[in-house]
Amino acid sequence: MLSELRIASKDQKVSIKATDKKIYVGFPKESVDPARVKIHTEENEVISIPLSEVLHVTQS
Repeated sequence: MLSELRIASKDQKVSIKATDKKIYVGFPKESVDPARVKIHTEENEVISIPLSEVLHVTQS
């Protein structure tokens, strides 16, 4: 799962399914907090998700 995020951080879109049953789609960026991932969505939102809440990552 983390390898997909690292690979995708080179300007590839990902879909992240979280424990809250939501699917977040956007571009992952490194977070200052190593226990979280930031997602920049197409709606210009920045979402910070704890890695412990990530169930699945798919490169889009």
